Amino acid sequence: AATQFQSIVDSGLYFERDRRFGDTDYHQTLEPRLYYLYSPYTGQGDQPNFDSSPLTFNYQQLFQPRRFTGHDRLEDFDQLSVGVTSRFIENASGRESFSASLGQIFYFSDRKITTLTTTATGGSQTVETQPNSAIAGQLTWEPTDPIWASANILWDSDQSKIEQGNTYIHYDAANGALYNFGYRHSRTNPLLTTLNQSIDQIDAAAILPLSERWRAFTRFNYELDDHSALESLLGIEYEDCCWAIRLVYQQALNGERLNSMGNVEARSDEVVMLEFQLKGLGSMGQKTEQQLKESIWGFR
Repeated sequence: AATQFQSIVDSGLYFERDRRFGDTDYHQTLEPRLYYLYSPYTGQGDQPNFDSSPLTFNYQQLFQPRRFTGHDRLEDFDQLSVGVTSRFIENASGRESFSASLGQIFYFSDRKITTLTTTATGGSQTVETQPNSAIAGQLTWEPTDPIWASANILWDSDQSKIEQGNTYIHYDAANGALYNFGYRHSRTNPLLTTLNQSIDQIDAAAILPLSERWRAFTRFNYELDDHSALESLLGIEYEDCCWAIRLVYQQALNGERLNSMGNVEARSDEVVMLEFQLKGLGSMGQKTEQQLKESIWGFR
């Protein structure tokens, strides 16, 4: 079995000052960081790859000692990550109202270990030769406790194009209503993702109180390029002090199939879930809570 040796040098500075905008006092920080990572190349051609795949690349990934999930591939590194973060922290509440981060990795050698096919001698057929990573940026904004927004971007400086980007807005209203909206874009790049096609999606979800005891759920995930719905969800719930009943309908893509003409088309599955709960005793029917948590961020 291959073994891995790593050497990490992690250094940073922390600057701070007081700022005032309008009637609000803030504590502003400036946090530059350098992260050097070294691990020598080790041939692993005699070891199968069962579950290792590239991790999602974003600003946090600049300062992580792994490129892959799983343990079937041990990465080689000789790189320096450079990043900087600035935060605005509201003095009265301690809430981090705004933060911005920007960084990039500079590679001093080619990356020979990938999750793609390797040769019999242990060398990779696909070597990553680019001298630097995409420029990674991240923004978060929380003007009040119920409102939260974030944006992430990967900028390919060689081609002057956005490699990946997403933005999400979350609003948790005082009356129990919840609203999510997001947009996600990704160009095809096997070195950054396991996806074999580009992504251009919108994602919207909501929890809507209808009365003191009734509420509705909905989620809609749509692919703009293919003009197709990836997931549609609609549900309704009644809850009393002692019992609750929940009905959920979900339609989602699940792989591909051949149609009657012999052409490949997306396969869509539909499911109707009904659950009856006696609080403190248990439930009958299909479990819906975990499905709603996975589909609607912030569901509780």
